[in-house]
Amino acid sequence: MKRLLLVIAIILGVAAIVLRLYFFEVGAKAIPAFDDECKISLQAKQIARGQLPLLILGSPYVFPLEAYIQAPFINHLPRNAFGARVVDFAMGFITIILSLMIMKRWGPWRNTWPGVILILFPSSYLLMLQVGCALPGYPTLMMLASLVIWLALKHAEVKRFKWIFALLGGICGGLAASDTMLALPILVMGGAMIAVANNRQTAMISAPICGIGGLIGFAPHLAAKYMNHGAFDTVLQNVSFTKALKKIISPTLEKTLPSAFGWGPTIFPDHRERVPWIQGFDFYIGIILLLLLIFFTVVVTRKAVPRWRQERWPSVDASMAFAGIAWMCLVLFIASSRSHHHTYRYFIPFVLSFPFLIAYTYQQSGKATRWVLGILSLMIAGMNLTATAEIVQRWNTPGFSDYLKCYDLKPVFSYLEERGINRCYGTYTDVYRITYESDEKVICCQPLNERFPGWNIPFSDTVNQATNVAFVLSDSYRFKPNDFEAELNDMHTKYRKETCGHYKVYTDFEFPLEPAGKEVPPEKLTITTCHNTESAKALNDGNYGKRWQSFKLQEKGMWVEIELSEPHPVSQVKIYYNQYRHDRAKRMKLETYDGFKWTTLLENIPHKLDIFEFVNGHPSYMNEVHTLRFPAVTTTRLKLEITEPTEKRDWTMGEIRVFEAK
Repeated sequence: MKRLLLVIAIILGVAAIVLRLYFFEVGAKAIPAFDDECKISLQAKQIARGQLPLLILGSPYVFPLEAYIQAPFINHLPRNAFGARVVDFAMGFITIILSLMIMKRWGPWRNTWPGVILILFPSSYLLMLQVGCALPGYPTLMMLASLVIWLALKHAEVKRFKWIFALLGGICGGLAASDTMLALPILVMGGAMIAVANNRQTAMISAPICGIGGLIGFAPHLAAKYMNHGAFDTVLQNVSFTKALKKIISPTLEKTLPSAFGWGPTIFPDHRERVPWIQGFDFYIGIILLLLLIFFTVVVTRKAVPRWRQERWPSVDASMAFAGIAWMCLVLFIASSRSHHHTYRYFIPFVLSFPFLIAYTYQQSGKATRWVLGILSLMIAGMNLTATAEIVQRWNTPGFSDYLKCYDLKPVFSYLEERGINRCYGTYTDVYRITYESDEKVICCQPLNERFPGWNIPFSDTVNQATNVAFVLSDSYRFKPNDFEAELNDMHTKYRKETCGHYKVYTDFEFPLEPAGKEVPPEKLTITTCHNTESAKALNDGNYGKRWQSFKLQEKGMWVEIELSEPHPVSQVKIYYNQYRHDRAKRMKLETYDGFKWTTLLENIPHKLDIFEFVNGHPSYMNEVHTLRFPAVTTTRLKLEITEPTEKRDWTMGEIRVFEAK
């Protein structure tokens, strides 16, 4: 009998490995490395060169822990999907090993086999994130979650050097939470296991050491918030209590929770489309999962309370930790303003905890309940395998990567090489792919941050300074070819367009409007304002993010005066409103002073901003600018005056630049 069980265990283990290898192979062949994966690999290269980023490229949240893990290997990996995913694939295997090590501590496999089965053949969504693709934050979340619980168990077992396991457990939990805030349940429950383990004497030492470890691990998050204004703010926003209650039914139980568990899973991480599945049962599956969690929690609590009475100490074991993690995931999902019907990632720790909860309950139950739980586990494993097969089949479908809008870049690279172009602009989903797949031979950036407006744009300094630049656009995100062409036409800009596969490549821009001459050096300008005069120097300090604000509602006659240190023939003034475009006047006039009287150069200036600047021979969307062009005049004084104010708005500007006539 033992030999038969051993053979079955070996077969299941080999099958689990083969399943993962096959899933990984299919993904690597069918789907190119996509934007977020490329971000991590590009940052791994930066780290290998000595940089220490605190946030993922172009994003106000997520500490790039995967990039730090990938950095030692990045220069030995190919610049393709395999190279972008193989390190995360290895982390997926480490997660399985740690999970089985935790399970083994609960007793022989015959007492925990339902959980083991679900670890080997997990939810297709979880498996997709473990080995199919490498979304930032989630491979490390799963690995560190397992590691924290394992360290907490070791901490409770060892007699000496408990502080080492307490410190390491805290660091790992803090790192997981720095990487993604979805790991907060791991930090809290793993920390609780360590902080109140064994007895009061142990807790007096372990709790503060674990807390110190947690702060060390969480330090990247705190440093990012300190050094980057607004970092992580969006992910910490919650909905009202009433709205959170409504979210329990929809989308939590009606769709998101069942799909995360593998019932009609998504075809790709957090994609809105799901694989073909039995219709009409999603809500009932959600109810069953919730009832199972309640049942598991009752079993865990009934076992814990007598232990607390006997030991006279409220220790937290692994079963309580997993139950707490699951409940906290539910709360985080319904409370977050960023959770939606397709954001299945919120339930990763819940799904990860489920095999342990079912194994623990199986171990503590009688024969009848064991039969039910055993059959249920086999049914869930069968569902997981069926869903995984559906996903693999869909990924293998010709053109699936095009459906995901991960288009082939080879035609683009060929054309850029032919034209001698190695700097370009593109849409969010393409720029990191272009830079990664070319191994930075072609540097690409967004013309503006499409996903996080106002946030920094990686590689923009390099691309903006180039003079031989292309715009490489597709329909993959918001900045699309038709929109760009409409804006070029609106600005009367000529261009050359080539079709390269799914991409439109724009080059050879010609801007017909009269170009300005040299800029009058900012230090030769003295700017005074009608209000808040002490801040007027912000208007020519070279810092476009620093602003002058009137601190008074706009009214007709408000003015800003520009004094030049000596007479200059000028023909252009640029006003930069960056991030404060709503605080501009409806209409203004521009005047010049000849030593005797003010003369109007431009009147009824509308508040329409330039669509883009023309910089270094190409369009630039980096600034929100209003260009005032007028016949050349030699002067030492210019004045902007409001003729029609914008109601209930202050007057705000970021910078003013004056240009000589050409």
